Amino acid sequence: MKTREEMIEELIDDDMDSIRNGSMRDNDGFIYDALMNGRKGYNNYTDEQLQEEYKLYLEQQEENDEEDEDETL
Repeated sequence: MKTREEMIEELIDDDMDSIRNGSMRDNDGFIYDALMNGRKGYNNYTDEQLQEEYKLYLEQQEENDEEDEDETL
């Protein structure tokens, strides 16, 4: 299992890549929600919340990998 710091770094890197590489339309929901409601930083997550967020991230990565495989077939 990764350390708390490693999980946070990976989640932040993924968030930044998504914002950089996505079109504005793709990011509208995320940006709107962050501006409207704020965003709890990963450092403020409990260990349980961070592990759940990281689990969701890994599941999304797996889905993306499967989609990429399907596109190459």
